[in-house]
Amino acid sequence: MKKYLFNGAMALIVGAFIVSCSHDDIGQTSTVEQMTKSFDEMFTELYGPIAPNHNWGFETIAAEPGEDEAAEEQVAGTRYTEKEDHTLAAVGLTKPTLKDGEAAFVMDYFQKNEGANSVGLNIDKYFIIFVGGNTTVNVKHHDWDGNYYNNNKDKGVTSNFFDEISTQTSILDQLKINGEHINDWNANGGVTTLVYERKANNFIAHNSFCDVWTTKWKLANISYGGEEGWYVGLSAYAKKLEGTYETLPGSGTTEDRAYYTDYDRPEYYDDYVFKIVPANPIPPYHRESTSITTYTYKKIIDLGRVFCEDIATATRGIKEDIDYNDIVFDARVWKIYDVVATTINGITTYSGEKNVKYQYDISMLAAGGTIPENVGINNVDVHDAFGVGLTFMVNTWTEKSTAFGQYNTPTNVMQPKNGYETISYTLSYNQLPDESNVGIGSIPITVKYNTQNVKAMDNKDGSAPYKLCVPIGTRWPIERVNIKEAYPGFESFVNSPSNKFYEGSQVSANLYTQAPTSRIQSDGWNIGYTQLVSSSTTSSTVDVVWEGNVSSSGTPIKLYNYTFSEGQTLCFYGSGTISVLCGAGSDTGLISNGSMAEGYIKVTINADQAAKLSQGLLVNGSNFSLTKIIVL
Repeated sequence: MKKYLFNGAMALIVGAFIVSCSHDDIGQTSTVEQMTKSFDEMFTELYGPIAPNHNWGFETIAAEPGEDEAAEEQVAGTRYTEKEDHTLAAVGLTKPTLKDGEAAFVMDYFQKNEGANSVGLNIDKYFIIFVGGNTTVNVKHHDWDGNYYNNNKDKGVTSNFFDEISTQTSILDQLKINGEHINDWNANGGVTTLVYERKANNFIAHNSFCDVWTTKWKLANISYGGEEGWYVGLSAYAKKLEGTYETLPGSGTTEDRAYYTDYDRPEYYDDYVFKIVPANPIPPYHRESTSITTYTYKKIIDLGRVFCEDIATATRGIKEDIDYNDIVFDARVWKIYDVVATTINGITTYSGEKNVKYQYDISMLAAGGTIPENVGINNVDVHDAFGVGLTFMVNTWTEKSTAFGQYNTPTNVMQPKNGYETISYTLSYNQLPDESNVGIGSIPITVKYNTQNVKAMDNKDGSAPYKLCVPIGTRWPIERVNIKEAYPGFESFVNSPSNKFYEGSQVSANLYTQAPTSRIQSDGWNIGYTQLVSSSTTSSTVDVVWEGNVSSSGTPIKLYNYTFSEGQTLCFYGSGTISVLCGAGSDTGLISNGSMAEGYIKVTINADQAAKLSQGLLVNGSNFSLTKIIVL
């Protein structure tokens, strides 16, 4: 900081002298560490102990990266199940049935193929048909007895834990699909039932022995009798905890005393199996009219006025100059994000927030410091923002001030020069220096004490603050007046953050009376205020030749009835990397190691491929999901 005492008009005569003196007065031998230590000591002496975890008015706001995919469509209306034939017939539906031998074939698949695939189907009107399940499962009781080791150590026992194996029957006795309880489905299965307005992508069964809902399920696409079908298998594996005990007294090691159902086959999903059959057969192919509208919004997530103290006076012990007016600015933080509305055949779904960015607006109000100070990611010099030199004190001096030098008077309030009314910059999520906080407190502020000492003005827990955040409109202390002389409640605020000093008594004569109105203040917007910045729409019409959900390598796909021709472009929607072969013998390559990183991949077909597409496709890959194929 600054500022020497002169009398009367002498201040105007020696202005040039002050420039050099004020900078030298900091002391080339004073290190940042020494100044910080002196400031901490002086601050505690003036205001008492600092409350733990004091945030000094700055809220911590974590960054949000935004969604990569659209939010799942939510269908309004009553959700229910139906199993009565006459009710189904009234809406033109007939219960499907299993083919002869189908149940045994499917059960054999689940009994021989372990591993889960918990990617569901994007359908919300379908029948479920019970296929079968294991009526008997093995149960391990990992039991504990405090005397077991002592009674059996001569037999090689090393612990008070021991296992007992038993069997239980019919323990999966209830079924839920996406939270909907399926009535009359129990340990023996149930009648074929229509599930309506519950998507087929989450299945749980009640384990009556452990009294928990098991969430282990698998969706499989299985071909039988020349047709593909979707089947869900659930595992009865579950744990029933009875407590945690030491293996031996004083050993320091513990184990869970618990029952484990289906412990020997936890990754086989053959304990409860049913088939899913769409209730509305898809036509040979259908045309989709699609429009995509991207809305860009801005929402204020943080707003406040920042008072800064550059602590240079700490090296000179000028206690009255802890005035927190060396830099004063208003700031707000916008979150900018896109919402994508996708309309397909008249049905619109909305994404979550995508492409999130953060915009920082800064309006300079005062510059009472007389050393180089910069604000924002672009290092805007606070004096340059007002168009003045380094030693000019902006909007802090009144006749009561004891500081002399170059300054403006309260009757000549200074505004930032043209181009600096609002300083703005925008950072994407990947550009953020710290994703844990994107609030006003993350705005970088630096002060340069001399060529060797440059300090970031970041508050640290337990130390004296370099900056305070207060509501917009709060007045700052005048030059060379300690902040507690302007706000008597400041000391109480230091000791207890809930005592907001700016809400208590004020000494108006010690506050800058003619504070300029910043651009941010004049806007009058509050936290939560949201603007629609722009919107853009693209439209198209495509032919859908397949929809489903395939994520298992080696899955055959039968396309809908469609006439393919050379030169057409197919678009495969999904995620991951796939290889696709076409033709009944899988003898024609279509896609080799194609990445769907953008949500899709396009391929133009030749005459040979077009001729063989009607015979089907074979999809391979790992960690992929294929959901739709269209012809552009």
